[in-house]
Amino acid sequence: MLTSEKRHLPLYLSVLASFFLFGVSNTVIGATLPRILDDFGWSYRAAGAVLAAGSIAFFLSAYAAGRLVGRLGAKTVLAAGFGLNLVALAFFGSGPSIWLNLALNACMGAGQGLLEVGANWAVLRMSDERTGRSLSIVHGAFALGAVVGPVIAGALAAASAPWVLSFRGLCALFAAMFAASLVLPLDALGRDEARVAGGPSLSRRPAYWLGALALFLYVGAEHGVSTWSAELFKRALGSSAATASIAV
Repeated sequence: MLTSEKRHLPLYLSVLASFFLFGVSNTVIGATLPRILDDFGWSYRAAGAVLAAGSIAFFLSAYAAGRLVGRLGAKTVLAAGFGLNLVALAFFGSGPSIWLNLALNACMGAGQGLLEVGANWAVLRMSDERTGRSLSIVHGAFALGAVVGPVIAGALAAASAPWVLSFRGLCALFAAMFAASLVLPLDALGRDEARVAGGPSLSRRPAYWLGALALFLYVGAEHGVSTWSAELFKRALGSSAATASIAV
């Protein structure tokens, strides 16, 4: 068993699904970026601003969720994450407005930050193992979603289907997960007590900051390369839109 109790298995599977969708949503804009630029006529600066808004919102959301998830619980944090994503995915790309799409991508990033923290917290609450296997598999689901998303975008491009279908289909899946988060007994995972003042602080340990630096470099490379790789393949290497999506 990946969790300490069988009763937590449905909750664990829901967390797996949430991280899978997180992975899909994390790569869907990059996989469709060349077609977005063609249709909307955005400059690279404008597209960069839209993409950066999602990352900034993710940072702020994850920071806030990290301080509040123990008090709010997994149900509230995950439901809010799913809700923000489904709203953003329902309307992103509905028009060429840079500011509207920037705001919607920021909404998506904020939802992803809540999902990241809420899902990790939930897994740690439902499992007492010391190997980290349950958490590793959840993050593996993210990687799987990050592969599936561009493949679907590539298939739509090969079929000359509108790129916006990627976002609307993903919106429907997030809506299903939002409904599931309201039904599943996530409250059974309980709450965390507030840390006693004067207790040990991870921020005082060098290993904490080393981990933060590693994530800073890793995620920066991940987003910087993957998000723009489709555009590189299409413009510089002459690939089709479908092949460029698969490159992500």
